[in-house]
Amino acid sequence: AGVIHRDLKPANVRITPDGKAKVLDFGLAKPSNEGQSGSSADSVLSTEAGRLLGTPTYMAPEQARGKSIDKRVDIWAFGCVLYECLTAKRAFAGETLTDVFAAVLEREPDFGRLPAATPPHVRALLARCLEKDPRQRLRDIGDARLELEHAEAPGALGGTPPSRRSGIAPLLAASAVLLAALGAWFAASARVRPPRAAPLRRLEIADAGFWNLTATAIAPDGSRIVYSAPLLSGPGNGTAPFLRALDRYESRELSSTLPRGINPFFSPDGTRLGVFTQRGVFAVQLESGACEFVASSEDWGEGVWSRSGSLVLSRAHLGDQTWPGLVCVAEVGGEPRPITSLQPGELRHSWPAVLPDGRTVLFTVMQAQATSIAVGSIEGGPHRILLQGAGRPRYSPTGHLLYGDGRGRLCAQKFDAASATIQGEPIVLAEDLFAMPEGGWAFDISDEGTLIYTDGHGTDILAREVGLIDREGRTTPLLDKTDYWAEPNLSPDGQSLAIRLIAVPDCSLWVFDKKRAQLTRIPVDGDLHNIAWSADGKHLLFRLEHRGPQRLCRFAADGSGSVETLPGSGEGDEMASPVPDGSGYVCSVQGEGGDLDLVLRDAVSGAARTLLATAANEGYGFVSPDGHWLAYASDESGRQEVYLRSFPEAQGRLQVSSAGGSRPRWSRDGKELYYVAEDRLMGVGIRADPALDVSAPASVFPEPIGPIPGLQYDVTRDGRSFVIVKGEVTRKAGSLRVVLDWPQLVEGAER
Repeated sequence: AGVIHRDLKPANVRITPDGKAKVLDFGLAKPSNEGQSGSSADSVLSTEAGRLLGTPTYMAPEQARGKSIDKRVDIWAFGCVLYECLTAKRAFAGETLTDVFAAVLEREPDFGRLPAATPPHVRALLARCLEKDPRQRLRDIGDARLELEHAEAPGALGGTPPSRRSGIAPLLAASAVLLAALGAWFAASARVRPPRAAPLRRLEIADAGFWNLTATAIAPDGSRIVYSAPLLSGPGNGTAPFLRALDRYESRELSSTLPRGINPFFSPDGTRLGVFTQRGVFAVQLESGACEFVASSEDWGEGVWSRSGSLVLSRAHLGDQTWPGLVCVAEVGGEPRPITSLQPGELRHSWPAVLPDGRTVLFTVMQAQATSIAVGSIEGGPHRILLQGAGRPRYSPTGHLLYGDGRGRLCAQKFDAASATIQGEPIVLAEDLFAMPEGGWAFDISDEGTLIYTDGHGTDILAREVGLIDREGRTTPLLDKTDYWAEPNLSPDGQSLAIRLIAVPDCSLWVFDKKRAQLTRIPVDGDLHNIAWSADGKHLLFRLEHRGPQRLCRFAADGSGSVETLPGSGEGDEMASPVPDGSGYVCSVQGEGGDLDLVLRDAVSGAARTLLATAANEGYGFVSPDGHWLAYASDESGRQEVYLRSFPEAQGRLQVSSAGGSRPRWSRDGKELYYVAEDRLMGVGIRADPALDVSAPASVFPEPIGPIPGLQYDVTRDGRSFVIVKGEVTRKAGSLRVVLDWPQLVEGAER
């Protein structure tokens, strides 16, 4: 019709009751003078100073620059409108007018936000509409209408069969109506030639630090991944979330303002992250690092962020108990609301996923010998089992459910989200999926069609051996059974060895009687960590996690009586060592900034006295046999070193190690102090009279004996031998696999 609208935007398009699109508000329209020079003031600014002609978010670059314009500014604006229809996001946005113009002039729209099911024709059309150079832009809106009408027709280039249409079809139909109205204005002059569909591509990220107790996650737009990995720079064997943009080589640790955490998950817009820590669930702003508390929960919980702004969590605390089902809590925090309850035979609900309707929840049901996928409502009520022998459900916009099965495979199966029913047969996407605890197979998918999963072939499980090694390096086996042993601790009289057996879901505590060569399990239910003997040898001390907040406890070494909580034990306390006179015990606690501090708790009252609280991490506090000195590890220099201070004043500071060190232990007579430095056990001589004097560090054994993982050694009473747990390779996956445009795998199998 020879008219340029100049202000096409969603607010100026209305749908009539009979479904027709109407373009409104021609107040800024002008006659088309294609091929003629136009006034710069006429294209952007009116003669009234400062009044923009048009809406910056939808302005074409030449319009924003004040250059001459033609009908292609409306084609640009149409591209912005169509992009917004498909993504619910503006193609070009900013906090200020300057930011918006900068985006329009300099940046490309994020096509990664488009739904995975968007046909290639539509992607190509958007790219042509949003070309910054008007000479390369689509010239006639009528061609856009034709492209949309044929985008999903059978046999169309890159199209999909009608039987596989997704929820995008209504949007495309509405856009076609709008295009028909706009197309009447222009004459045909060009055709879009969309590119061929991209081939299926697979790649691998090797040595990324993925391990068996973490979940990997990918942002909805597929641009970034996040995972938890062991922290190597501080004591406590904690983990922290790491963020990696897929357009970069390096990963970035997110623990600067965040307590060490596990099982991270993205918000729907990809700007925030939910993380489980020992202090609860936190929401983290990825750009600023700002951290907000959301809910109290165990640090092994799992969660999902719904599009409505609420979080669905497992292992959340309700009162002083950990709820075994799922809860819902607002992203700004508040009181968690239970939404699922256990049915007979069920142990726990985990790994939730919320369907697009925002009301239906899928999750993993843990049973004694199996896992299942169940479906329930975010409003609460009963749930039903959807799929046996499977876990970690993830819904795809392609209309499929992805999950891990009992054979370690990653599968996809047709899924009707409206009725929450499985259809057809499973399609195997990967045979080597890495399985985590509690039905937590390590994979995730983005909305735009990228699949990530942890490679199970990289896993290497090595049973650890426990033996006595003398100072010449000669080894005598101590336990006949090789297993995943940790934390050997000899009793004060040297006749018994307490040791922890690492297992999923719960680690157990065992005692080996050296005289009778008998290994006995301590009858305590729950997950046991940080073990030690009481000063008199009558009790075993440990951190217990079992259906509630973790706490420090004790249990009679002879197996009698019941578990007792140590007075004053707080959430997050980790046992380090008892004071030799039995008056208290040293433990590590989480500081205000997320770092580790050392405190001394009174054995009777539980009152805490701060020993060390700095910006660094201090851990592994061990009091000398005479009660005068405190050995500990700190990363204040940038790496872990072993230091000495007076006890209990914690005054003075003497560095013991010279090239890195951790996990200090005293000899029983207090004349030597030992520590671990890489694959060597080091020792220093200690003389306290008349003044403290420490010798130069020296290797205890003539040759390295291999890695000593964790606190994996103790010294006998006579100081002639050491109990050592040898072997460190333990369920560590080697790589993360990435599949771009994974729905092609499903399409090929279904054909």
